[in-house]
Amino acid sequence: MTFHFADTVIAALGRPTKGVQSAVDLKGVPELMDASRIFKNRMRSATRFVLDDDFVAFAQEACMRASAADLLTQYERFRLPHDNVWIEWDDIRRQHEIQRVSHDIGMQALEPDWDDLAYRCGYLFHEDEYHNGYEKESVTANLFIGFDDEQKNVIGASPLALQFAVLSPDSGFTLEHHRRFFKDFTGRNPTDGELRDARKEEVVAASDNMGTWWCQRESKTDSKELNTILNHLRLVQGRGIAFFPHYHEPYTEQSMAAISKCGTDMTRGDSRFLITVMALLNYDWVIKTPREGSGSKYRFGKFHKGNSHIEVAIDLPKWRGVTITPTEFKQMNESCRRQHSVRGHFRRYKSGRSVWVKPHVRGDAKLGIITKDYRLTHRSNR
Repeated sequence: MTFHFADTVIAALGRPTKGVQSAVDLKGVPELMDASRIFKNRMRSATRFVLDDDFVAFAQEACMRASAADLLTQYERFRLPHDNVWIEWDDIRRQHEIQRVSHDIGMQALEPDWDDLAYRCGYLFHEDEYHNGYEKESVTANLFIGFDDEQKNVIGASPLALQFAVLSPDSGFTLEHHRRFFKDFTGRNPTDGELRDARKEEVVAASDNMGTWWCQRESKTDSKELNTILNHLRLVQGRGIAFFPHYHEPYTEQSMAAISKCGTDMTRGDSRFLITVMALLNYDWVIKTPREGSGSKYRFGKFHKGNSHIEVAIDLPKWRGVTITPTEFKQMNESCRRQHSVRGHFRRYKSGRSVWVKPHVRGDAKLGIITKDYRLTHRSNR
């Protein structure tokens, strides 16, 4: 079985004072243990999507070349295919691609300190979050990073999470939502001046996370589409804040500013990339690797319980509809009867109408449970 960065994160969350870099001095802190437990449970139940290097390169270039109108079209497909989703990739590979594409499009990109880069990044996606304040559908994404080989069992967690409002009629963060966010955080209603300042800070933070250079470029041509995207993204206090000592100390503006800077620095530029990845993920896809049922045997007229863990390789993007190619009918039949998760997906009708079908569970757990990991690949010769 392949050992992914997700497994390192789960192990680290089991012993956060040893496994999470910023939490080494927080032994016995209840909020830390609660956050670790919630994250660990979500990680265990999450469906994993592992981006290979070719796919990372494809998605990164696509999100850098995309116009705001293009990205807004991609954002229309921003849905979670499962209740909890984990997406991970090699971020050093991604940073190399940023440098290459920047040169191609004539943009001056800062050369990163390659020795200090996280070798692995992963986001845990799920619907809703505590003190959300937003009544419509949204998705929260929490970042975890892995360090170099000498610290490969130690991870970092961002104190801030990304909140994506799902695009729908009348969706997006309004001034009234910002008023609620302010009251939830401070315990009082903001003045008009405080509300304007808070709104401005939110937009600046969202622009920074999307990429200031990209927002400046797109504001010249697609300002309406750009504003729509920015009104659907915000940085929020995530559960990862419990891993930081400043959070457990008496409140000061300096300590909160330090936490905020850490979160914005860790997540900068990720939201545009994630929108593109999620859009590609929700296109029709080809399952490349057949289902390999294991741990289940047909004996005495019925299947006997056995749990299997399947990694499915897929090519994205693809040009036509879904093709599922199990090598044997028996494997497909068995898999359909055993309990398995069905990913959320868009169902297209002959009329052209497209409807989002939410993720759900199908099959009989008594016959076994199938869990799936997905490796997302891109084949440049297609």
